[in-house]
Amino acid sequence: MGVFVTLPAAPVTGQAVWEESALPGGVEFRLRNAEGAVIVLQCVNQGVRARFTFAEPLQAPERVWLRAVPGDQLPVRVTAVGEHTVQVEDPRGVHFVLRTLRGTVRIVVRAPDRQASFAIFGSEATVHDCMRQMDVYGLPRPGINLSGGTVPGANGRDDDPE
Repeated sequence: MGVFVTLPAAPVTGQAVWEESALPGGVEFRLRNAEGAVIVLQCVNQGVRARFTFAEPLQAPERVWLRAVPGDQLPVRVTAVGEHTVQVEDPRGVHFVLRTLRGTVRIVVRAPDRQASFAIFGSEATVHDCMRQMDVYGLPRPGINLSGGTVPGANGRDDDPE
């Protein structure tokens, strides 16, 4: 005879701890690093937005490099949202952020004059919650398959086998 015990879910030591807050038409997730930089993932009725807030002001870059550790890196188009924040405008970049959050331990964001690194191990639950929000609004999920494959245009590839 088997005995089942249900325990409350708690983050494992070393696991990323995201803050969640309600937005009009959705939800926002925030992950801070020790230096004061923040990953912002907004899952709203207009779609998914990925933003990066740096501790110091930026020089309004048009692109940043995103690097999954371990994994690939991708230059993505961004727009400035205030002095410290950039928003990913490239759909490939949003897809890359989501895939990286699901499958690696660290993401590094490099702007021309700033860099931020985030420990993201355990962030797959946050991505799942974001995708569930997209389902609530009947919106397509960013990318075809967040579980693997290549991101179109990443590392010089323009094909998408997904």
